[in-house]
Amino acid sequence: FLFSRWLSPAHRLACIAGWSGAFLYAALAGFSASTVRALVMLTVIIILMLQKRRSTHFHSWLLALAVVLLLEPKALLQAGTWMSFTAVAALLMVFVPRNGVARGFLFKLLAAQVAVMTVTLPLSSFWFQLASPASLVSNLLAIPWISFIVVPMVLLALLLWPFNAEYAHALMNGAGQAGSMLINLLEP
Repeated sequence: FLFSRWLSPAHRLACIAGWSGAFLYAALAGFSASTVRALVMLTVIIILMLQKRRSTHFHSWLLALAVVLLLEPKALLQAGTWMSFTAVAALLMVFVPRNGVARGFLFKLLAAQVAVMTVTLPLSSFWFQLASPASLVSNLLAIPWISFIVVPMVLLALLLWPFNAEYAHALMNGAGQAGSMLINLLEP
């Protein structure tokens, strides 16, 4: 069971700080549909944790889906809803049944990408009449690049902007160059 133990005050503070960061990120992204879905999923998980409720990962996933559909019933007809919730379900299927085997970062990255691609490729074919098996290789490079290089540079620039606009500008330029490098690398 997920959340079967009581949360210490430090864990509660971490939950609130994490949710606050996710909310700010969603605001910076203009509360796009995908960021709102992710924020709803995170909110459901954190509420369950703070209320000390016993819940399985899949129960939390279903509850988040129900909340998204209650807030936006038309989401059921949107490709993004199907893609994001199916991708999260695939990640849960890969990572929740832990067999006590510790795996390295690269193995986990590859397992996550293969799982997500396996379940979203048919959905992509249905919704967009397009599917690319090459997306596995592209995502293996692009997701860590954006997650660990581009986004942190942009967030750091936003934090620095009020104190030192010159450094913030340099960081934004660096993020732009890193993004351009990725695009040039992935273009055929």
